[in-house]
Amino acid sequence: MKTILYIALLAATCLAAGCAASGARAAKVYIRENNWDKAREALETALQANPADAQSHLVMGQVQAHDGNFAAMNASFAQAVANAEVLEAEVEQLRRQYWVEHFNRGVTALQAEDYEAAREALEGATAIDPAGADAFNNLGYTYYHLDRMDESLAAYKKVAELSPDDAEVITRVALMEFNNERYEEAIPYLTKARQLEPQNADVILALADSYISLERDEEAVPLYLAAMEQHPDNHRIPINIGRVYWFKEDFAKAAEYYGKATELAPKDVDARHNLAMCWIKLEDYARALPVLQQTVEINEYNADSWHWLGYVHAHLDNAAESEKAFARSEQLKGE
Repeated sequence: MKTILYIALLAATCLAAGCAASGARAAKVYIRENNWDKAREALETALQANPADAQSHLVMGQVQAHDGNFAAMNASFAQAVANAEVLEAEVEQLRRQYWVEHFNRGVTALQAEDYEAAREALEGATAIDPAGADAFNNLGYTYYHLDRMDESLAAYKKVAELSPDDAEVITRVALMEFNNERYEEAIPYLTKARQLEPQNADVILALADSYISLERDEEAVPLYLAAMEQHPDNHRIPINIGRVYWFKEDFAKAAEYYGKATELAPKDVDARHNLAMCWIKLEDYARALPVLQQTVEINEYNADSWHWLGYVHAHLDNAAESEKAFARSEQLKGE
């Protein structure tokens, strides 16, 4: 009885192995005939008989790729390699083939500005190979044009994870977070972007502004000063430094930097007006007067500047000039 039982079990094992092998062969025939449903059925039967059959897992992955079920495809490919390491090269070749097909289709759709078609193809590419940075990069661009900003940001973050030295993408993520006023999230990306591109003034200013928004002024000022050294002609930088000192109520320091800004951009009304306000805070009305006079010359419709010009004239005992300036301010407010 023991011998008979052993023979019966051996026969069953052989039948199972034969079933799996024939299932994979049959599935390949069905695939050549474009009969994917039959191929799937044959493979399911084969894998029920022998779940460790590497060839059936391999071909099942191809069927799942045809269905667009790339998560299942990757799982089947993994099972194929786990059961037969010799298949690893073939699996990678297939995966690369599918990825290139979807990626190229996505890029072609992008060039035609067919963003929905691009999205579908590139989402497929990222599912086929979750480590392919190029597909995620193009997908981020696609989502951006579809006004799906959260998904665009998520795709670009994936690129930043896969390509941590890609300065362009990391800067894009940093500025997207900054523009969304998510300063805590922006700071690590801005810090990395600054390391990769130390001369990028937009990054330095956004990093400093993030610190300001989080009331971390002490960390912002050195960044502004470094940016000013690197970009001495950029008048926005001393404006931002002046703003920091203004809120610290260090009006002399604020005036110093607003003054630098007006030297660099003489027609910047806001910088000039803020400089005058510093002198007013310091009760130095003689220095405030010419600044405000120049401000209203540049923009004669600025009601606030006319008001403060009247205020300064009054403190300098210029009654007639004060009255005219106040009147002009009220006229503009009423228009």
